[in-house]
Amino acid sequence: MENNSEEWKEVRARVDTLSNSVFLLAGGAITLSSTALFNVKGSSFSDVIPSVSCLAFYSWYSLLASITLFVLLKAHLLLQAYSRLNSAKYYSSTRITNRIGWFIGLAGTVSLTTGLILLVVVANRVLNA
Repeated sequence: MENNSEEWKEVRARVDTLSNSVFLLAGGAITLSSTALFNVKGSSFSDVIPSVSCLAFYSWYSLLASITLFVLLKAHLLLQAYSRLNSAKYYSSTRITNRIGWFIGLAGTVSLTTGLILLVVVANRVLNA
């Protein structure tokens, strides 16, 4: 039981680190890209805005989804830890809850990657206009 507890703490610390990185990357990307697009809107590149605004919105929603999914993952891990500690006789199988956690984490990672790739495409189209 002691070894399992130490492994759980290590996994929790890694998820916290990854989640904090996602919050920083996604939040920063949304802020910087929206500021940049609003600044471009009033410049000579204003004819580019309609063609990239849809992609920018999709990227922002994708980045927002990644933030939301990682908050959900943190909540899931807290509930899972609470269940493991306080309801050991009712919480016997970790297979389902672990799979749910993996699904949420992978979906958040895919969402973050998709959002960042879309931002690169938007930046490329604006710079090549």
